Amino acid sequence: MAAKAGSSSFGSSADAILVGDLEKFEKEQLESLSKALSMDEKPMKEKHCRSVILGSHQEKGCTVFLSLLKNRFQLEKQNISCWKAAMVIHKVLRVGHPNVLEQSYRHLDRLKRLGETWGQYLDAYSKLIQAYFNVVCAKLDFHHRNPQFPQTLNFKEKVIPVQDNDINGYFQLTVEVFDFQATILKLQRLIFGSLDPSRPAGANSIHCRVSPLVPIIEESGALYDMCLTLMRKLHSSLPIETLAGHRERFYKQHSELYKFYFSSASLQYLETLVSVPTLSETPPSFQVESLNVPDGGSRSQPQRSMSTSVTGDPFIPSPKLHRRSIPAVFERQSTEERFHDAFGSPTKMQAFNFGVASSGRGSDGQLKEKSDISVAVVLV
Repeated sequence: MAAKAGSSSFGSSADAILVGDLEKFEKEQLESLSKALSMDEKPMKEKHCRSVILGSHQEKGCTVFLSLLKNRFQLEKQNISCWKAAMVIHKVLRVGHPNVLEQSYRHLDRLKRLGETWGQYLDAYSKLIQAYFNVVCAKLDFHHRNPQFPQTLNFKEKVIPVQDNDINGYFQLTVEVFDFQATILKLQRLIFGSLDPSRPAGANSIHCRVSPLVPIIEESGALYDMCLTLMRKLHSSLPIETLAGHRERFYKQHSELYKFYFSSASLQYLETLVSVPTLSETPPSFQVESLNVPDGGSRSQPQRSMSTSVTGDPFIPSPKLHRRSIPAVFERQSTEERFHDAFGSPTKMQAFNFGVASSGRGSDGQLKEKSDISVAVVLV
């Protein structure tokens, strides 16, 4: 991809890289980015995105990455490249070095403007680009407001850390989770709505549009887990009528996520790239659970079945309710643990395959083999 002339310096230089090696590092990162952000309407190769992510761990941040995006690529003029750039940024924010969140937040306004610029055009990718940068900006804003959460929003323990265990803090945090999730749901609706059913399912153009569903599915699943725990916490502490608005938003998003995961599970392209969560079509009944389960719990992971429930009433309790509680201690992963979770331990780097998941999760949260299944795509 042609690069725009200009200096590659952006803020302070990478302190973690020796001055003599910085030029070589920038050259390698530019080469990986140029290949990842090609203007061809086809999905980027994971190895190129992986090189950028590994570079953030080597640099202990994303100064070079942001510098190259700003000075070497004309993202305001090249729609395919900008679409791919949004995906690379999202993945770097999720599994790059922890410092990337703080460093990227400094450029929040520029990222918002970039999305708004594309929102003015009418081509097929413009609205997608705007929606994806809205997701990226929502993630940066969420982590800035809540720096206690890990990048992936996945916890070793099901605990939602709020200062002083203040119930008002839980109430506000739930609103922020709803708002973040709303940007993701809008993006996935636009992606599925942009697909041309007249084109072959294996077309590169389709894969180019749906490839961001991998990090989007992972992000939305983590947010759902968090929201479910928060809702149970709130219903164990506040009057039911106080949370009517929260329940309405939760049930609406649950329904959208159910359709989203159902449609995503139908895409053969995603089968080896991400483990698509499964949700019960009927959402949990917090009004009933509040009488039996104080708080805690996680996203249900039943066998993939799209049959309709007998009653279809979200206020009818499920047959089995298990008493769970939120652990008292929040354990945040160290940088080394985060790196190993994302890329595997040093002894397993040979077999590393970024973003691949060949299994789902059972109702107990343990990984299990995915059953072969063929379902039709439901456009949402």
